[in-house]
Amino acid sequence: MKTIILIITTVLFTTSVVGQNINNNEGIQGTWQALNIERVLCDSPTDNKVIDFECPEFCMTIIFRANGYSTSSYTQASGTENTTSNYKISGDKMTICENAQNNSCHSVTFEISDKELKVTATGEDTGCDVITTFVRK
Repeated sequence: MKTIILIITTVLFTTSVVGQNINNNEGIQGTWQALNIERVLCDSPTDNKVIDFECPEFCMTIIFRANGYSTSSYTQASGTENTTSNYKISGDKMTICENAQNNSCHSVTFEISDKELKVTATGEDTGCDVITTFVRK
C-alpha cells in the first residue's frame, strides 16, 4: 500500500505544463484530490483498468507546499494513512522522497492544465504505466 501511495505521490510531483506558461514549482503548489487511477500498457492486458476514487470512503489528497514538502492522505476501508515527502521538480519530471526513508525516492512525470493534474509513473509490481488524475481543491 505504501509503495502505491509513494508512486502516486511521485507521479503527482513530476509534471509538464500544458496550455499554460506557468512555473512548474508554483503551478503544482496547493491541494489536489485524486479522481482516478488508470493502469495502461500493462505486461498482462487483463491488468489494464481504471479505478475511481469515491470520497470519503476511498480517497487520496495531496498538498504540495512551496518549501518542497508534500503531505498525502490516503483513506480506504482499513483506515487513513498520512505520508510526508519532499519533492524536486525539473521540467516535467518530479522526484519524490519519503522523509522517513530518504533512500526511497521515485521519479514521475506530470502535466497541469487548468485545474487538473495528471501524474504518470511506472508500476514496479505490474509493469503498467499508472496515470493518476487529480483536481485542484
